[in-house]
Amino acid sequence: MESINEDKLKSVLAENLKLYRNKNQEMTAEIAGISKDTISKIERGITIPNTITLLKLCQALKITPNQLLEGLFETDNDSNEDKSGNLVKDFEMLIKNYKIQ
Repeated sequence: MESINEDKLKSVLAENLKLYRNKNQEMTAEIAGISKDTISKIERGITIPNTITLLKLCQALKITPNQLLEGLFETDNDSNEDKSGNLVKDFEMLIKNYKIQ
């Protein structure tokens, strides 16, 4: 498995959150039960959410973690291998490694 680049993770989360968020930050935050500031920091690539926040966002947006993290791993066009199958597990490991709160 390829290693996860923190800057790329921040960028992917920022882009995909903006893509899937169909309400303003305040409404999305209220539905997810998190702060508007948290959403703002994720969308600006300042912070990486913890696993609980990631899952709350996915639930609020009615998407899967794989959708929110889509584009994190390069895919081999000649292969149908799904490299994102363990994204939540990889995400938890990244949080533990970087001691992200």
